[in-house]
Amino acid sequence: MRSEQQVEAALKSYEDVDSWKTIIFLYNAALKEVGTKLEILNDEFQHVHQYNPIEHIKTRIKTPDSIVKKLKRYGHETSIENMVRYVNDIAGVRLICSFTSDIYRLAEMIGNQSDLKVLSIKDYIKNPKESGYKSYHMLVSVPIFLSDSVVDTKVEIQIRTIAMDFWASLEHKIYYKFEGNAPEYISKDLQECAKMVSELDDKMLSLNEAIRECIAQQDKDQIQMNEELMNDVKTLVIDKYDGSLKAEHGTGRNMAPFVKYEWGEKAYRMMQAVKTLFDPLNILNPGVIFNDDPQCHIKNFKPLPLLGSSHRQPAENNKSTPDIGPIDKCIECGFCEVNCLTCGFTLSSRQRIVLQREISRLKESGENPQRLATLQKQYRYPGNQTCAGDGLCSTSCPMGINTGDLTHYIRQQELPEGSFAYSIGNFAANHFAGIKSSLRPMLTLANATHTVLGTSAMLTLTTGMHNLLGIPQWTPFMPKSYKRREKGDLSREKEREESQSDSNTGSQLSTFNSQLSTAFSRLASSASTT
Repeated sequence: MRSEQQVEAALKSYEDVDSWKTIIFLYNAALKEVGTKLEILNDEFQHVHQYNPIEHIKTRIKTPDSIVKKLKRYGHETSIENMVRYVNDIAGVRLICSFTSDIYRLAEMIGNQSDLKVLSIKDYIKNPKESGYKSYHMLVSVPIFLSDSVVDTKVEIQIRTIAMDFWASLEHKIYYKFEGNAPEYISKDLQECAKMVSELDDKMLSLNEAIRECIAQQDKDQIQMNEELMNDVKTLVIDKYDGSLKAEHGTGRNMAPFVKYEWGEKAYRMMQAVKTLFDPLNILNPGVIFNDDPQCHIKNFKPLPLLGSSHRQPAENNKSTPDIGPIDKCIECGFCEVNCLTCGFTLSSRQRIVLQREISRLKESGENPQRLATLQKQYRYPGNQTCAGDGLCSTSCPMGINTGDLTHYIRQQELPEGSFAYSIGNFAANHFAGIKSSLRPMLTLANATHTVLGTSAMLTLTTGMHNLLGIPQWTPFMPKSYKRREKGDLSREKEREESQSDSNTGSQLSTFNSQLSTAFSRLASSASTT
């Protein structure tokens, strides 16, 4: 096999290291690779479906004693070559899930990884062992990139539920004590327990599905209640009191089916004709202002996916984690925009929530990965990097929502504590005075470059550098460098201003006296003539 040849070559390349240590190094590296990949898949699943299929992950390297016993049981001599060739579970990963449906879902996700090669599959769930053991086993090959070669290393992945793992752990301990020769009555009891565990898994899975169906039915009931309410309002306002449903407000989806009843058939068709005249392609609010569907008010609801559902309270071990639960209460009224520093420049606080809701919706549905990736990329500068995070938006929000908390949370997710970027930011915060002084010549250089190149060329150049390198984007509103003036400079400037002021005052008085003398001379001349 290719992997065995690569392992043997790798062993020969480590002349100064014991072969056993080298092979264990390879298996440990493979465990790290698989463990990281599984954690990423789990995080992705949480983001997309708001659900975590993996309860916990266990890893282990088989002990030398266990390896030797297994080789002897298979009738092979004890050697490194035989260990690599015949023992497939030296490196093992165990995934513990909540439900049996999660097992096959995770197995599919693992099998879709392009850098993992599935060598074999043993489904002990559909085909349990005689003892009652149930689990899903996958043998995969993981490429380990060394300094001068790539070694494919085998890892066994076991996927089972909490109940399966509980039974298997106890079964292993019992049989270990008897060295595989347990009394018959114990084996029968274990088999009975295995059946009970299987029934428990089936029951928990059916309960989970029943809960999901119940939630879906509740949603249907809410829609039906909304339909009945709107029909009752229409009957009361139009039929009984000949009133107006909308008053001064515009027509939305909730009112669209009832416009005909309020205006009458003739006026309704006339307005439809006017709408068609100005909008022949029907691109302005299609199916909203005029809609012949009597149920359009219970269709096409605006999605409001939860943003703060899993982060309503800061974690106990991290009090700095912002509570973004209140974000879910946003009604998108726009009252916050009057106090948003970036409204009209990039995005307003309301727009940030709207876009994050769409991102959350796409994650949950998984319907358009390309659109999701585009939104996430395009949100970084106008949504994240330019938000002041000062919380002024909350002062005019009817719900008291602080969109800055959402921005702080996103930044914490992108730059977690301990990351390189976090370290840089922490350094900048602790050395702000020095960094501020060093930025003055940078602003001077940027302003000089703008003077030479012009606004259009400067924007093109800096936009490309921002997209390529991620540096802050230049705008025509970028401030110029400011040189701090000393007290002596301020005193001399004040004296100059006072001197100039005195000079101006003296000049004004001289002009006034001259004008006054001229006036008196004219009066005297007029009096003598008279």
